[in-house]
Amino acid sequence: MYTYFAASLPLLEFDGPLPLTLAEFAAACERLLPARDAREARLALGMESGAPASRFLARWREYDRALRVEAARARAARLRLKPPADIWERAHDGRINAAVARAAAMDDPLEAERLLVRLQWDIAGELALGGALALDGILAYAVRLKLLERLAAFKSEDGAKELKALLETAVHSQHGI
Repeated sequence: MYTYFAASLPLLEFDGPLPLTLAEFAAACERLLPARDAREARLALGMESGAPASRFLARWREYDRALRVEAARARAARLRLKPPADIWERAHDGRINAAVARAAAMDDPLEAERLLVRLQWDIAGELALGGALALDGILAYAVRLKLLERLAAFKSEDGAKELKALLETAVHSQHGI
């Protein structure tokens, strides 16, 4: 149980401010958690690669991959591209399928992305239910902190420029330009 550590972390709110950086959170994990659990936190933050030891992180990766595959399938369908058969198994979670379909139908790509990030936020919280003061809660916090960093990038001037460039590239490739 990590009651003290979990209770000392700043509250995260979807679309709220980033209360600490990923590096600050990782450093706190290094100081306060056993090495194995600190490694899981680095994995959750995307600061390290490898196979997770925790059930939470393994399940999170399954959901995250399913969401990414469905989003890529939707983009491929919109562009009338045939997806490679070897990596395109369908998600078996109705929430993922419904959210991707709603996002694909949106005119505003930023709002579509926010919708998908919100689903990720919710799934991370659900996977940690019952373990808020244990490692699962710490890992869910790490995942959500990374999601907040992504949302913050959309708001920054650099993030807005990068999004605009990505959208222009997508439009040009869609029209064969």
